[in-house]
Amino acid sequence: MREVRALLVLVAITGVAAAETEARLAGDNALVCQDGCDCVLIDPTTGAVVRGGDVSDATDVADGDSPIPAQPDVRESPALAKCGAPCKQLRARLAKREHVIGAVDKAGKRLFEIEDGFPTMGSTWSLVTGKRLARFSLDDFGGPPPPVDLDHVAFVGRHVVAGERPDYYTIDYDSIDGMHGVMFQATPIAHDLVVVVDGFGRVDLQDFTQRNGNLVAHRRVKSHRREEETMIAKTLVFGEKALVVSEYPSATLLVDTVHRTISKPRALPKCD
Repeated sequence: MREVRALLVLVAITGVAAAETEARLAGDNALVCQDGCDCVLIDPTTGAVVRGGDVSDATDVADGDSPIPAQPDVRESPALAKCGAPCKQLRARLAKREHVIGAVDKAGKRLFEIEDGFPTMGSTWSLVTGKRLARFSLDDFGGPPPPVDLDHVAFVGRHVVAGERPDYYTIDYDSIDGMHGVMFQATPIAHDLVVVVDGFGRVDLQDFTQRNGNLVAHRRVKSHRREEETMIAKTLVFGEKALVVSEYPSATLLVDTVHRTISKPRALPKCD
């Protein structure tokens, strides 16, 4: 079902307008600036506006998203070195490459690499035994490929996510069976959970420790049957909580990773 839902997103959201609401971290709060409105500080624990909050310092922060960090070189991973003799052939294999796009999971037990050549293949390796656990195609979509560059990958639970925000689309692959799906506005948060804002007015919380990325919570912000605008959103991570800031409509939702819940939407202040 994840792949079918993702294809519907690709078909329906043919053009995404530039966001008119900017949201970013500002110390212990979130700074939210709506087009044509004054900026406000939002308490990430409640979603409420911080009354009397001084935004003068916060608004001095450069506009836009933070630069995406460079893809770590898995050949320099301590987990790969720790594997020792069982991974000797894997280290030799990777050493032959000029550049390796890959990732190591948080436990240091698995390594994923995108192989050179076409069709594009991905391999998952055990960093305990040095053996290959899985190999699968990354291009098999049964239609036009999604607008995602396979130049950045990261483990989230048992899944590998290709692409990274601020791009709207990312692809997740199960690292063992290769099952994949295209995600819109997806943000990994604590405990290997992922917030997905589908553009149609729904916010999902998925568990990527599970094979199918099980849905553990969802909240509808609006009905897309009544409104045509794509719901653009940004998810800000605050430790074990996250704040989703949406526009069309302008609202905030709180995500609690411990209790695995999504709050009801709370409207942002209207412009004067």
